[in-house]
Amino acid sequence: MLRLILAIITGMVVMWLVGLITMKDAGPAWYSLLGAALSIPGALLGRQIYYARHRRQSNPLTIV
Repeated sequence: MLRLILAIITGMVVMWLVGLITMKDAGPAWYSLLGAALSIPGALLGRQIYYARHRRQSNPLTIV
């Protein structure tokens, strides 16, 4: 599961940085940099919420 989360984080960071490079005149640079930086804790927080929800329901984890 951690490998999947790391792949999602990497994809999100790459997408934000590609957007920064290709659309550099569309907006301020801090917007894309902040998006790339916040995608890391956002994905990790989503993982924690997923685990907490399944622990509370006491169901075995099913990874889709």
